[in-house]
Amino acid sequence: MNKDNIRRLGDLALVPEHLVPKLPIAIDPPGCGCTECVTGEYVPLDEATDDQLELMLKGRITNNTGYVWVSDPDHRYH
Repeated sequence: MNKDNIRRLGDLALVPEHLVPKLPIAIDPPGCGCTECVTGEYVPLDEATDDQLELMLKGRITNNTGYVWVSDPDHRYH
């Protein structure tokens, strides 16, 4: 390993765990103030980043929001 203890294999990188930002386990409803949201284990929908929303859509973060994503090409939902 190099001086930063990082090893690369193509596009993959093996790095020390403390260098990898922790992802929330779930995204909760907007304005949620539960213990998990306060500790950062979960994140309220209104504070979620686009990257976190993408991970939720991909199933890597649990959707606890009470909302579902639907295809809306006709813009029926305003």
